[in-house]
Amino acid sequence: MDRETQRELSSRYGEEALRERLLSQMSRSRNNFRGPGRGRVHYWYMKILVNTAKLVLRTTGLSWWGRKNAMTFEVHETEIPVHDLPPALDNLRILHLSDLHLDSGHGLSERLADEVSQLDFDVAMITGDFRFDDKGPYLPVKEEVQKIMPALDCEHGVFGVLGNHDFIEFVPLLEECGIQILMNEARWIDVNGTKLWLVGVDDPHHYEQDDLERAVRDVPQGDARVLLAHSPELYEEASGLGFYLYLCGHTHGGQFRLPGGFAPILEASCPRKYCAGPWEHHGLLGHTSRGVGSSGVFARFFCPPEIVIHRLVPANREIMTKTPGPSRRIDPARVNPARIDPARVDPAGQHEQPTPA
Repeated sequence: MDRETQRELSSRYGEEALRERLLSQMSRSRNNFRGPGRGRVHYWYMKILVNTAKLVLRTTGLSWWGRKNAMTFEVHETEIPVHDLPPALDNLRILHLSDLHLDSGHGLSERLADEVSQLDFDVAMITGDFRFDDKGPYLPVKEEVQKIMPALDCEHGVFGVLGNHDFIEFVPLLEECGIQILMNEARWIDVNGTKLWLVGVDDPHHYEQDDLERAVRDVPQGDARVLLAHSPELYEEASGLGFYLYLCGHTHGGQFRLPGGFAPILEASCPRKYCAGPWEHHGLLGHTSRGVGSSGVFARFFCPPEIVIHRLVPANREIMTKTPGPSRRIDPARVNPARIDPARVDPAGQHEQPTPA
């Protein structure tokens, strides 16, 4: 990192926080197990377990199925009911992507770009983990991010936060691509004359350099706001701060689930109900994405990757149910997958009806 970049990051992030982040990154580069944050042992990053999983998939002949699952996106839309929602924000469409892990190969960046380019949204939010590995070279991920940026073009721009796979040196690279990274910071967008504050914190899971107090310090009391964090582990701290929505990821929804949906591993220090899909805590609505990419092993079972559009609506309007409805699966074999059409969204408002073959 050159001195100019270091000065810029220090002014935004805080000198002491930057020093701790860099020391933590150095430690992580030498240690596969855990960092100073809320995370427990990082099972999927332990080389022996990753290699064992790969071996089992090869010997059982399940590798192809796992790879196919990892490239078959599920696209759905949710309604977020907000009390006293300013009329200007009614029907604002927020694209939420998480855990991209774009440099895993397999053409993931191109597949994601193809799918997202067909969707309508007003602002895009990415909740961390841009790269596949959690240490080592990070420059190649910039090329992969550039592949998806044309598809993310929208009226109010693209915002993101760092995850536990992302070094802080990523920030200038990602911002050169057009993603505004929030490092315990807040930025506002003007939506039809009304401010919506986007508040983002650094990775709470491994690095534990999140600072919500610093992030919201410039946000006027009562102003509309959405929180971006890599993991759901700030659910308690964030409740009561007036956020319309808490967007996060990290868990991949388990990535490898058993038939019936049970996830043996959910690497987050919080109750399971916060680790996948929509949730609520003392009035705070959240959504923990299953993610776009895969971690450790490029495979998924009974846990498809997801792309979600959240639509803000007044709370007195009929809202979504929290029980997942039918979803549109995007199969790589389909040459021209259909665009999501609001007219095909089911009455519960959560998922689109299956597209006819």
